[in-house]
Amino acid sequence: MRLPGTLRQVPTPGLAPGSHLVDKFALVENLDFFYYIYHGRPSFAYGNFLIQQLGVCSDVQLLLQKVWLQVYRLALKCFNMPSVTSSAVCFCELLGICSLKLRVDIRSMNAILQHWNQLDRHTPAQNLQTLISKAVKLVNAEPRAAEELLHYLEAAVADSLEQRGISRSSHEAAQEWALPVQFCQLHSLELSPVYPNHCAEDRQFIHFLLFVQLHNFPPQQVRSLVCLFGPTLQAHLGIAFQDLQVHSQRRVGGPEEELGFLRTEEAELFQALLQSQEEQMPCRFLLHKAVVQQCPVLAVLSACQQRTEKFTEAKTKLLDFQRTLVTLRNGGPGTAGSLPLQWVESQASVLLLTMLQCCSSQYDLHRLLQLLADVDKLLKSNGPDFRKLSQLSKLLQGSGVTLPLRLLQCIPPSIQQEEFQLIVDALQTGGHYSQARQVAELADLPVHRLLLSQLLQEVNIHKTNWQWMRLETRVAFWKKCHMRLKADGTDPGSASQFFRSQSEVAIPPTGHESKTEILDIQERCLLLQLTAHWLSLQIPTPVDELERLEKKFWLCEVQKHILTATIEKESVFNLPPPAITPETNAYEVFMKEFSFSNIPDLNMEKYLSLEGFQSHSEKQEELDTESELGVEERRVLALLIGQLLDKGGIHEASRVCRHFTIHSPDVRVVLHCHALACGAMVPEPHEETSEAAEMKALTNSPSLSSLSSFVMLPLLEDAVTVQIQKLVSQCCHGSSYCKQILSLYQLSKELQCPFNHIRREDPHSVLKNLLMLEQPDRFRMAKTFIKAQGLNADTVAELVSDALVQGLLASTQELQPGEKQIFRPSDGQESLIQLIRLCEDSNIVGLKLMEYLHNVPLRNLNSVVELLIVAHSCFSLTCNMEGIVRVLQAARHLSHTYLAPGEHYSLLVRLLTGIGRYNEMTYIFDLLHQNHCFEMLLRKKVDTERGQSSSLKTALLDYIKRCLPADSEKHNMVALCFSMRREIGENHEIAARTQLKMIESQDWVVTPDLKSSLVKVLGLLKDSAESFSKDSCVRQASRCVRRAKLITLQLHLLNQGSNLCIINLKPAELHNAIMALPQCYQVFVVSEAYCYSPDWAEILYQKVVLKGDFFYLEDLKRHRPLTSSLFEDIFKKLDSTPSSVSSNLKRLLTHCDDVFTRYRLAYQQNLYDVTKTLLQDNKTYSYMNDRLNSKALI
Repeated sequence: MRLPGTLRQVPTPGLAPGSHLVDKFALVENLDFFYYIYHGRPSFAYGNFLIQQLGVCSDVQLLLQKVWLQVYRLALKCFNMPSVTSSAVCFCELLGICSLKLRVDIRSMNAILQHWNQLDRHTPAQNLQTLISKAVKLVNAEPRAAEELLHYLEAAVADSLEQRGISRSSHEAAQEWALPVQFCQLHSLELSPVYPNHCAEDRQFIHFLLFVQLHNFPPQQVRSLVCLFGPTLQAHLGIAFQDLQVHSQRRVGGPEEELGFLRTEEAELFQALLQSQEEQMPCRFLLHKAVVQQCPVLAVLSACQQRTEKFTEAKTKLLDFQRTLVTLRNGGPGTAGSLPLQWVESQASVLLLTMLQCCSSQYDLHRLLQLLADVDKLLKSNGPDFRKLSQLSKLLQGSGVTLPLRLLQCIPPSIQQEEFQLIVDALQTGGHYSQARQVAELADLPVHRLLLSQLLQEVNIHKTNWQWMRLETRVAFWKKCHMRLKADGTDPGSASQFFRSQSEVAIPPTGHESKTEILDIQERCLLLQLTAHWLSLQIPTPVDELERLEKKFWLCEVQKHILTATIEKESVFNLPPPAITPETNAYEVFMKEFSFSNIPDLNMEKYLSLEGFQSHSEKQEELDTESELGVEERRVLALLIGQLLDKGGIHEASRVCRHFTIHSPDVRVVLHCHALACGAMVPEPHEETSEAAEMKALTNSPSLSSLSSFVMLPLLEDAVTVQIQKLVSQCCHGSSYCKQILSLYQLSKELQCPFNHIRREDPHSVLKNLLMLEQPDRFRMAKTFIKAQGLNADTVAELVSDALVQGLLASTQELQPGEKQIFRPSDGQESLIQLIRLCEDSNIVGLKLMEYLHNVPLRNLNSVVELLIVAHSCFSLTCNMEGIVRVLQAARHLSHTYLAPGEHYSLLVRLLTGIGRYNEMTYIFDLLHQNHCFEMLLRKKVDTERGQSSSLKTALLDYIKRCLPADSEKHNMVALCFSMRREIGENHEIAARTQLKMIESQDWVVTPDLKSSLVKVLGLLKDSAESFSKDSCVRQASRCVRRAKLITLQLHLLNQGSNLCIINLKPAELHNAIMALPQCYQVFVVSEAYCYSPDWAEILYQKVVLKGDFFYLEDLKRHRPLTSSLFEDIFKKLDSTPSSVSSNLKRLLTHCDDVFTRYRLAYQQNLYDVTKTLLQDNKTYSYMNDRLNSKALI
C-alpha cells in the first residue's frame, strides 16, 4: 500500500539518489481519499481527507455534502465489493455523516443482483453491468430510477421468501420487507404496500398493524390498505380505533390560543402507549384511558403491560434464587445450619417442572422457558433441557403448533424424538417449512426429506392455480425445484425418486382436452429427463434404469407428435401454440440442458457399432407385429430418429433403434460409415471395372459435389473413400456426420495415419502437419482437432510460439525447396491472430515469445522487433497488463540501446506503429525528432488494417502540443497528412482571435494597418469556416461565418468613412453600437455575431417615431413580423414624446395588422381621427362594434 506522497523512483544499482536529485527529477504522487476507500482503508482515507481537504476548506458543510455524494457514487458503483462498501460506510461515519441511505441502497443492490443471477437470463457480468448503470442513474436522481429499482427489489424479496418457504404474511416476512420500505422512505417514494397487501389477503391483521405502525405508514395509505380486508375485519378494525382520541392543548398562534380552546384530533393507538411510558403505573394509565375512551384494545394492552411487569419481577426473583444456589455451592460441604445442596437442587427441579406443567397458556409457558433457559448451568437434574425447550418454544411462536406437555416431563430420548418429529410434521402441514427445518436441526432429526415434502405440497398448491395450464409456469417451477434440491445437497436417489413419482402423476388420463393432454405429456418428458439426470449422479450409475427411462421418454415424444398432428387435422381453429414462443423456447432450452445425450454413461462405444443393430430382413414383419408400437407410432418414431441424426445425436439415435427394435436405414448408413473408417468392416468390391466410369459417376454425384466444403485434401481413390461416398449419397438424414467421417478419414490418409490410430498418435505432430496444409480453413479444423484431442494450453502454446519464431526468422532468409512454414508474415494480421487464438490462453504464447528473445542474435533486429509486436498482440487479446508492461520495457530498452544508436529509424517506426501504444512510447517521437526523422511517421502512414491511423494522429497532435507548441509547421504538416480539417479550422480560428486581441490592445484609429489587419482576420475566418464545414462541424463553421460577417461589416463602415467600432465589444457597449448603426440588416449582423437580443421597441422608437425613418421599419418588416406586443412596447415609451411626432405615430399605426390594437393605442394617445376613421371604415366598422360591445375599453 502506497502512503500519501509516496515517491515512485527506480534507483540505479549501486547508486543512492541524493535528496536534491529526488526533489528535482522524481515523480511524486499525492493519493486522495478515494484511493484508500477503494482499497479498504477508511482510516487512511479519513486522515488524508482531514489533511488535504478539510484543513484548507472555508465552507465545511458544503464540502461534506460534496464528499458524501462522491463517496455515495463510488460505493454504489462497487456495491458488489464488500471491502469498498464497508470502507465507504466507515468513512461516512467517521465524518459524522449518517450512512443509513448508503447501507440500505447497497443491501438493495446486492439483493437484486442475487435475484437476477438466480434467474439465469443473462450472465452474471451482464447483470452486474446493467445494475451498476441503474445505480448511477439513482445517484444522479434521474426520473423513475428509484421506482424501477424498487420494482426489482420487491421481486427479489418475494422470490427469496418463496425459495426459503417463509409464509408471505409471517413475522419473518415482515423483517425481509423492511428493506423495500426503508428504500422508499430514503428516496421519497410511496411506501411499498406488498407486505400489508399480503397480510390483508391472509387476514393477518395483527401483523398488518405492527408493520404499518413500525414503519410509519401515512394514515391515508393505511385506510386504503384496510379496505383489502374482509368486511368482518374491516368492521372490527373500525370499531377498535374509531373512538380513540387524545386531547391536547396546542399553541396555534391564533385567536383560538388566546381563548384557550382545546383542539381535539384523532390520534394513533401508539400515541397512548408512548404516553403510558411516562407514567409511574403504565398499566393503570392504559386502563384509565380504556374507560375514558371506551376502547377495549387499551384494556387488553393494560393487561399485557401488567403481565410484563410480573415477568420482570419473576426474572428478578429467579436471579436472586440463582445467586443463592451459587453462594450455597461455593460455601463448601458441611456448612453449619444449611440444607444439603443436592436436596435443594432436587427440590428446585421438581418445583420448576411443576411450574411448567401448571402454566395456563402457551404464552406463559414461553415466557417461563425464557427465564429458565440458563438454569441448566446451576441445577444438576435429569429433567428436560430448558434451553432446548426455550428455543423450541420460540420457533413455534405464530405457527399455531403448541408445545406438547410430554416434553415437559422426564421422558426417554426416543419418546422425545418422536414428539419432535410430530412437531415437525405439524409445522409442515401448516406450511411453516422454515420453522420445521429449524426444529429438525434443533432435535438432530434428518432434514433431507423436509424439502421433498415441501416441494410436494407446493406442487399440489400450484396445480390448483389456473397458471398451471401454462407450459412456461411448469417449466419454471420444475427448474426451481431442481435448483433447490441441488442447493440443499439432496442425495441423487431421493431427488430422482421425487421426479420419478411426479412423472408418473403427470400421465394424462384419457378423455382430457387435447391441449391439456399435450401439456401433460410435455411435463412428463421434462420430469423423465430430470429423473435421468439425478440418476446419472449416482455411483455406480444404473445404466439399465437410465435406458428404461429413455425408452419411456421417447414413447411420450411419439404420443406428443401424434396428438399434435391429430389436433391440426381436426380443426384449423384449434391449432397448438406457434413453434417459437417465449414459453416453448424456455421449454426447449430446458430439454436441451437435461437431454439424455448429455449423460456420458449412455454414450458408449458399443452404440456406434453395427453389432446388435436391427437389420432389415424377412423377419422384420414379425418383429413389427410383436412390437409394442403401432404402425403410426413406428412411422413417427422413424421421423424423430431422422431429426436426431440431423442434429448430430448419433449415440441417442442408435439407442432408440435398439430400445424399440426398429430398423432405420439412415442410422445403419451412419454406423456403416463409422465402421468403414475405423476398419471394422471391409468395403464391398467395385461393381464397375472401369475406374474412369466410377470416378465420373462420383464426380457427377450431387452428394460428392457438396463435400467440397468438408474435404480438405484431394480425394483418394481407395475403396473406403468410394464406399463412404456411396453411402453418403444414400443417406437422407445424418449426411453431415458421414461427411465429417469422410473428411477425418481423408485427413488420416493424407497424414499416413490409420483412422483408428489417429487419436493414439502424438497430437503435437498431427496438429503441426495439419497447420502446414495449404487450406483456407486449416485454423478452424485445427481448433476442432485440438478440442477433440483435449490438448492443453501449454502444448498448443509451444507449437504456436515455435511456428511464430521460425516464421519470423525465416522471413529474412530464403526457404529451401519443399520447405514449409506454419506462419509467414506475409499472410497478414488476420492469419496471425487466428494462429494465436488456437491456444485458449494466449498469454502463454506471449511469455514463450519473450523467452525466445534471448536466443535471437542482435544482428537480426528486424526479427526482434517483430517478436515484440507479436508478443504484444498475444497479451492484448486477454488484456494482460503485466505482459504488456514487460513488452513496453523491452521495447524501450531496444530503442535506446540498439535501434536509435544504430540509426534503424525505420525499425523504430515499425516498433511504434506495430505495438500501437503511442502514449506509452512517446520516447520514439523524441528520438525521431532529435534525429530529424519525424517525417518518417507521416510517410509510413501506419498499418491501416488495424485501424490505428486515428490513434496515431491523436498521439502526434498531442505530442506536438505538449513538446513542440511553437512548431506550427509540424502541426500543419500532421493535420494536412491526416486530412484533419477540424484541427486546421481551430488553428485558423485561434489565429483570427489572436489578431483581434492585438487590434483591441491598441487605440481605435482608422489607419491602413487597421484595415489590412481586418482583411487578414477575414481571410482566416473564411478558411476556418471552410475547414470546419468539410469536417461536418456545423456549429463551429456557423460561428466563424457570423464573425466573418461582422468583420465584413466593419470594413464596410470604415470604407464609408464611419469611425464606428463594432468588433471586440463588451456586453454593455452593444446597445449604443446597435443604435448607431444606420441600416437594419447591420443590426442583425451584430446581434448574431454576439448572440445578443436587441431591444427592437427602443430601436424603432428612436429610429421611426423620433426620426421618422420608415425605410428602417420596412427593412425590419422584411426580416421579422411586427407583432402587436411590439407596438405596445413602443407606445409605452411615449410618455415624454413631443407632440410633433404625432404624424409619425399615425403612420406607424398603419403598419399594425391587429385593428383592435391599432384602435386601442390610438385611443390612448388621443389620436381620435384615427379611431374615427377605424369606426367609419366599412372594412373595420362591424368588427370594431362587436369588440367594443363585448369588451370595455381600458
